[in-house]
Amino acid sequence: MEVALSRFHESCVHCICLAGKARFRYFDNEFELAPGGMAVISSPGSLSAIETGADFRCEYIIAPNNLLQGLLPANNYSIPGSVSLSRNPILELTEEDMARMREDFAAIAVRKEYRGHLFYREMAGSLLRTMIYDIFDIHARRDGGGRQTSRAGYVTGSFFAMIHEGEPAKHREPSYYAGRLNISVKYLGDTVKRVTGTSVSDHINRAAASTLRDYIENSGMSMTQIAEAMNFSSLSYLNRFCRRHLGLSPTELRRVTVACQGNAL
Repeated sequence: MEVALSRFHESCVHCICLAGKARFRYFDNEFELAPGGMAVISSPGSLSAIETGADFRCEYIIAPNNLLQGLLPANNYSIPGSVSLSRNPILELTEEDMARMREDFAAIAVRKEYRGHLFYREMAGSLLRTMIYDIFDIHARRDGGGRQTSRAGYVTGSFFAMIHEGEPAKHREPSYYAGRLNISVKYLGDTVKRVTGTSVSDHINRAAASTLRDYIENSGMSMTQIAEAMNFSSLSYLNRFCRRHLGLSPTELRRVTVACQGNAL
């Protein structure tokens, strides 16, 4: 199962448990997903030690992060909500919540087959946006609105705001983000690591790699144009970054078409 999820490293997994149980580690913390629960995993690469019983059944939706980022609610909830879910990805669903989420999943599962639709991305986006708002509604009730009032919460939320605004496309040095927040690089690194379990550099590089993948696969731009757009100092630097974070050279990645199975958009 962990091998299968590695294909969706740059995606978010939404999984509803219908029967049985699953145990896993996420950002080095242990969790259990049981019937009536839902797991929202925005960083599948941070999953490990996954164990499922023979009777485990679930429904899931997997969607690429570069699509979801443009759909996150513009109501100041997405940042603290996302941070909170990285710390505890399990949501307990009421019967009404379960019915709502399964309805959202079913609508997406049906429409994902309409790949010939001239407005497929927009159509999929509208269905995913409904799902996202439903998830944040459930989450807000769990966390009392998800407000971050501490200094650590403010710093982490502000850092993620810059991530979501696309800053890693051009700025990949932690010092840039620390400077924007008027704090030291060490304080930023220690705070983000403590709150999310992941380093500042990993968050930045993950977002930059997602943007790079989108440029390579969807833009039609030349590698030189991509290097200029993302402030890579040279094509060789672009090539090294791509190999390190996406596993292939830019040219190889452009040739590869990933066949996603299941309810993956």
